[in-house]
Amino acid sequence: VRVRQDDGWSNWTPLPVSDHAPDPGSLEAQGVRFGTEPLITGDADGVQVRIDTPGGVSPVDPQVMLMNNPVVAEDADLPLGPQQASLPISTVAAATLGAPMPAIITRAQWGANEAIRRAGPTYSGTIKAAFLHHTVTSNSYTPEEAAQQVRNLYGWFVKGLRYSDLAYNFLVDRFGRLYEGRAGGMDQAVIGGHTAGFNSETFAVSALGNFQSKDLPPEEMVVIDESVAQLMAWKLSMNHRDPNGTTVLVSDSSSGTSRYQPGEQANALVIGGHRDIGQTACPGRYLEPQIPVIRSMVASKMGVTAFNPVMSAPAAWGASEPLAISTTTTAPLTWTVAVTSRCGNQVRSLSGQQAAGGALSIGWDKLDDSGAQVPPGTYTLTLNGSSNGDAIFPWAGTGIIPATASSPMDPCAPPDGFTLTGSGYGHGIGMSQWGAYGMALEGRDASAIVSHYYSGTTVEPTKDDIDIRVNLLYQVQSLQVRSKDLEPGGGAIEVTVGETATLGGPSDVFAFNVNGSSVGVRRIANGTATDLGVANNVKIRWAGTRDPGSAAGPPTLLNVIGPSGTFDSSGHRYRYGFVDVTAVNTSSGVRLNAVNSVRVHDEYLFGISEVSNSWPEAAMQAQVIAARSYGLSKMDDGLRKSCSCDVDDGGGPYSDQTFIGWLKQSSTKGGRWTAAVKATNPSDTTGLAVLYKGKPIKAFYTSSTGGATTSVKDVWGGDLPYA
Repeated sequence: VRVRQDDGWSNWTPLPVSDHAPDPGSLEAQGVRFGTEPLITGDADGVQVRIDTPGGVSPVDPQVMLMNNPVVAEDADLPLGPQQASLPISTVAAATLGAPMPAIITRAQWGANEAIRRAGPTYSGTIKAAFLHHTVTSNSYTPEEAAQQVRNLYGWFVKGLRYSDLAYNFLVDRFGRLYEGRAGGMDQAVIGGHTAGFNSETFAVSALGNFQSKDLPPEEMVVIDESVAQLMAWKLSMNHRDPNGTTVLVSDSSSGTSRYQPGEQANALVIGGHRDIGQTACPGRYLEPQIPVIRSMVASKMGVTAFNPVMSAPAAWGASEPLAISTTTTAPLTWTVAVTSRCGNQVRSLSGQQAAGGALSIGWDKLDDSGAQVPPGTYTLTLNGSSNGDAIFPWAGTGIIPATASSPMDPCAPPDGFTLTGSGYGHGIGMSQWGAYGMALEGRDASAIVSHYYSGTTVEPTKDDIDIRVNLLYQVQSLQVRSKDLEPGGGAIEVTVGETATLGGPSDVFAFNVNGSSVGVRRIANGTATDLGVANNVKIRWAGTRDPGSAAGPPTLLNVIGPSGTFDSSGHRYRYGFVDVTAVNTSSGVRLNAVNSVRVHDEYLFGISEVSNSWPEAAMQAQVIAARSYGLSKMDDGLRKSCSCDVDDGGGPYSDQTFIGWLKQSSTKGGRWTAAVKATNPSDTTGLAVLYKGKPIKAFYTSSTGGATTSVKDVWGGDLPYA
């Protein structure tokens, strides 16, 4: 992008693609558009946009959005940020000062137009981690222009990218002033749209500016650090999180910058940058080094805190074990615990004194204040405490006393009604993957899980030692392949054009392009390109497969990339079967399809990536059975001419099952997934599949359903008796 100002046209400025993303299963994610980061143009009166793509293929219907939110008189009245001279000195004594809410410019103060907000806020139950971002905008704004930038960002996210609101929970300008971001309550766990895969149970503060390309003077960076530290100390104190600790987050998306599959656990820093958990440079090379500084400042500002309190497991009525709260404190704590029944009556009051900060366990013997055993039921235990006049934020946990055959009844009457809330990700048809996860934890086996979700079906051994055709690249103008050895001496590859087979090695690149109505092939070796001819279909085989042709040797991978791909990026490596490149006629002219033919029984299923490798065995096996059934049913439907395939790899155009080839087996705990596939194979030629009237079903599945599956008729129309 370049803009025209009084002195002429500016230099071209590359705009990075926006790497934020809302939770994929949310209402907000529906209709979200892909776009770049915004560009602040100042007083420009013209703009030019140029789109360059590696393969020369332009995106469909690109749009440029222009916004104008001028500086207004009220912008000059916003409060000043912290001054360097007044910044507190971090000392051990400062640890008892507490963590009050810092000064934050509200949405009303910075001029948010609430009428354009597309949806209301959604909430998590807690906050586990804080992420630091940057907005990738101008660094040279005035104090009055800072609020203007916030308004522009708000408009860009809502009108441009079609988010429901600002992506970030908070923002900070170069003068150290904090701004309220996404609406919903600054003291609440509002779910943002800032960190793909990890918006739930986190919050984000984003610094106004581009900290990848330009540093700030030290006097400006120090006030940013101070304000961010004040904010994080307040939010993390409320949620009882250790700023120097780590926490476990669960990914809900592999899109955007996320490095994790849905359902995969990530050990995250409680205070980290976007790039600490995502594939991005955010918050930039100049802001990232400030994170350890901010982390240390947060720890000094939090005062007395009870970190990560947890409630013990249920303790049966009449049993000797107590219900207990376990936590770690930062200072000696004078504490109280109030125990309240579900009826709302306080039944017990506990108190005590901790001699020194550290591990603290508070047990309740399940007796009331008179010494009588309380009836079974659900109780709320609320922890309060203070040290040297500094109080912790209260924490409440749920203690459960299950009934026994001899216990009295729970005296608290059931409520008059229930309000059920939930959300789902996906179409909601068929097996819920998270439901399968829960059933596996309850001890159900894989057959019982899939039978639960597909009505009137049976799970039986089915012949599956047959090849399925999986589209890897759909109707592209060009592609390249290169082999990679898995063991020393590997890497042999054979490319057959017509009747001629050419043998290559791991240093050779084979390039395919449209040549008339056929596939043209070149071999690039040592910087020299050699034409190998043209054919309607070109077959690629490699060492270590069932049919390697003349490519003998140890196991090898085939690396397949499209027009915009690179061999060094992760994924697109295939261990099994063979690949053919086929020319097809389309409405846009002749294009190429790349298809991997692999055996359903093992080779195809080894590469299916729909659930985490760390899931319970029964849940993974249920996923295997559903994936096998779906693949076999698509083969029964016949070959799709447009893709030369039975199924695609999940990337379109049909969005079938996600097939990532060798990346699944070679990923962390990939051996568990491979074992799950093998566990569903009764013999060398059969695998367990879901059948309806003797035929494999289209075993649709979805991430989560919010508590109730939906029918094909309601979602897509038509009728499937088992879905």
